[in-house]
Amino acid sequence: AGGAETVDSAATARPGDVLEYVADFHNDGASTARGLTATLPLPAGTEFVPGSQHPAQVQASLDGTTFAPLPLKHWVKAADGGSHEELVPTREYRFLRWAPADLAAHADLSVSARVTIAAAAAPTAANQRP
Repeated sequence: AGGAETVDSAATARPGDVLEYVADFHNDGASTARGLTATLPLPAGTEFVPGSQHPAQVQASLDGTTFAPLPLKHWVKAADGGSHEELVPTREYRFLRWAPADLAAHADLSVSARVTIAAAAAPTAANQRP
């Protein structure tokens, strides 16, 4: 209310609401865990909120296999046969990955990002019940 941020259960979220995903890691071991890669999936029907990621240095992926630094770009073929690079819409991002890090013994690491819930698809003849 009044522009203030509130925290509610994701079960009550509606289109347009913002969800924050957090992944917490803890090293219970006696030695440093080296090369930890933290990957956070972003569900279909959501759109990544740029700049909401923590830590800030993150890579994104459309398929969970190929990752690249933000913002993601792709080549588009033009009508004249040429091609040019365009930004990939953030609604197409499906995974975020933080580079390998070392996690000291008994230490914690937390990664997070926010997404907006996409508007529900408008009813069509194909998806309406009789």
